[in-house]
Amino acid sequence: MSHVIRGQGGWGVTYSSRYVCAIKGSTVQMSCTYSYPSSSWFHSYKVTKSFWFTKSEANEPVDLWQDPQYAGRVQYHCERWRCTLTITDLRDTDSANYMFRFITDKSDGTYTGHPGVAVYITVPPLQMSRGSSSWSELTCSNICIQNDIPNTLAYIWYKNGQNVKESYSSYFSSGDSIACAVKGYEMFHSPLKCIHGLSCKSLSYTQKKICTLKGSSVNISCTYHYYYYNLKALTAIYWFVPGLDYENHRQPTDIKTVSRYMNRVQYHQTQAHSTLTINKLRENDSAEYRFMFTSDSFKWGSSLPGTILTVTGLRVTMTPSTVIEGQKVTLTCNTNCNLTDNPTYIWYHNGQVLPHTERQQNYMVVDPVSSQHAGEYSCAVRGPEHLRAPEETLIIRYAPQPALVAVSPSDEVVEGSSVTLSCTSEAYPPAVITWLKKHEDQALSSSSESQLVFHSIQTSDTGEYVCKAENEMGTKISTSIHITVKYGPKKVSLSVRPSAVIKEGSPVTLTCESDANPKELYTWYKENETLDQRPNETYHFSSISSKDSGTYHYAPKNPSVSVSLSGVIEQKNASVSKSPSAVIEQGSSVTLTCSSDANPPVKYTWYHQNEDKPKATGQNFTITSIQPDHRGYYYCFVQNTIGGRNSTFLLVDITGTSASIAAIAGITVAALLAVISVFIFLWIRRKRVSMLPSDDGEPTVQFNSGPDYENISPMASSSSASTDQREPTEHLGGVHYSSIHVTRSKNQEVPLYSTVQPPQPQRQDDVLYAVVNFKRANAALW
Repeated sequence: MSHVIRGQGGWGVTYSSRYVCAIKGSTVQMSCTYSYPSSSWFHSYKVTKSFWFTKSEANEPVDLWQDPQYAGRVQYHCERWRCTLTITDLRDTDSANYMFRFITDKSDGTYTGHPGVAVYITVPPLQMSRGSSSWSELTCSNICIQNDIPNTLAYIWYKNGQNVKESYSSYFSSGDSIACAVKGYEMFHSPLKCIHGLSCKSLSYTQKKICTLKGSSVNISCTYHYYYYNLKALTAIYWFVPGLDYENHRQPTDIKTVSRYMNRVQYHQTQAHSTLTINKLRENDSAEYRFMFTSDSFKWGSSLPGTILTVTGLRVTMTPSTVIEGQKVTLTCNTNCNLTDNPTYIWYHNGQVLPHTERQQNYMVVDPVSSQHAGEYSCAVRGPEHLRAPEETLIIRYAPQPALVAVSPSDEVVEGSSVTLSCTSEAYPPAVITWLKKHEDQALSSSSESQLVFHSIQTSDTGEYVCKAENEMGTKISTSIHITVKYGPKKVSLSVRPSAVIKEGSPVTLTCESDANPKELYTWYKENETLDQRPNETYHFSSISSKDSGTYHYAPKNPSVSVSLSGVIEQKNASVSKSPSAVIEQGSSVTLTCSSDANPPVKYTWYHQNEDKPKATGQNFTITSIQPDHRGYYYCFVQNTIGGRNSTFLLVDITGTSASIAAIAGITVAALLAVISVFIFLWIRRKRVSMLPSDDGEPTVQFNSGPDYENISPMASSSSASTDQREPTEHLGGVHYSSIHVTRSKNQEVPLYSTVQPPQPQRQDDVLYAVVNFKRANAALW
């Protein structure tokens, strides 16, 4: 019979039954339908929440789902306008009035169906009336019969633990016990009652049902009583599982002897009390466990229901399994049964304990959810925390979070290196990442990959970059990141100013021009010598000199570029030398060498004194077989693009061989004539030269310096036709010579050379020479 509680304006609740009677320990269901106006003059309604309740706190109904008294025993099944409530493992305290309430999205859209459904929890009572001292009448009744349960229920009777006929009339012994149950609800039988007196054979289990976790341990206990407390007369005490390994399907088997329980079962016996302990529980340990005790003259029956053990694992369910950010989600730690002793539940998120979530309810509500709630969830109960439920993933659909960009390497970006831009944006479904360069319309890349890679970055890649993260829930654009590509100098050029011929003493500026980022200090080098480090591109010589000539370059961490300063200096003095340096013997070879410090390189031309025609060209002049006509002064003329100059003069003197001297001595015949000649020569020398002793004992030579070519040795030409000198274009000056020959005594060993300058003033560039040639007394004369 349906009972309708209807309000005004289309609001109402219809219950399938006004009251329900249920047996303790069983399961009960109650359902209803509800209605409300889909719209009104002002707005439409949408149901946002519906629930059942029995009590209120602070004038607000308390959802059974959130009531600790019903934790793990309540389930809702709502579909369209129908909602069903299921309560398992009914208890005496579950007798109450259950009402349904629904709430809409409008403040005036809340409705409660009064008065609800009345639920009665009962146990079949056993009533006994005595007809005489030898017999009694027992009646099994149920309060629900007087209500909605029909009077056609069948009953089962138990005598000393063994079931007997449904309608039973028999004689009983003084130590017998009796119980009854409604057929189909045998687990919820009446308490045992002694037929005669207060003492009889009896057995009662501590718990009718036990629900525990796989992998844990369980204790199943009972209290038993033997007539007159003669427990010592008992011959067997053990636990068994009905139907498991019965011998000939009649005799219960002690579970200690069953292979699957080996080493996992223990008995703990005290007076009139027995406890069965099973360790490392498995799901196939779920069964009904009964206790048996026997004596020589008595056996307790095996029919009376014992304790039902259910072994379960934990599992996490989510409703809904996929939610949109901002919605509500309910996480439930489910089991196949309601865990015994109303345990405390613990929740884990990504392997970490969630704070403030320990509660006796087996569920957790997150409202509203956000992206930070996504991840792996698991649950456990206080005590065996190691027996966690497998992790389940909560998927939350949400728009991309603010995108973050990063560049690697993070210090400096050098041209040609590999550079990676990374974009990070949490989103579900995963966002599509699009890379953009500011001021450019075309996207650089678009994919689920979050990176943009430049394998060899170029200067043209300099600029600002952003990434766009997009999915079906929304779009986010990152802040920009600026990439500056650094590179070494490019298009490097060096120039010299002035670019024409550089003369010594003039100012010169070296300038380097290059394209580089960043601008660096310029380190200037001459050859491999560091000159200076400066921030500008120029290097200046205020007055350049010959020592500044060379190759210059700069190298700001890049390959050097060179420039050579050529033609910087005018041609300097030239000098000549001969090899061998002593007096040359006739017929031998002599090499004259001219040296000149000049830039650019000079050309060498050799002249014999008073001759216009060049004798040779090149830095070296070699006479292979020298003859007397080769005597005289030699000089070289050096010339480059800057100018020309005569070298100093070099005297080439020639002596005869010892053989010719011997020949001349033989021809003269008379040694006396030779001696007379010597004395005459000594007398003449004394007349012409006065040799005065100096302070140090060395002779002093005194002579008068005459005009050009005065007192020149016999090598001097009497001809004046060759006085035409080869003057350089700028600096060729006059040359003055004086030559004096002194013949030393026999004991004089070292020739004395003296170079004397005339006293009259000369130009700076003129070179004056005086050559004094000393010969031994026995040497050949000019």
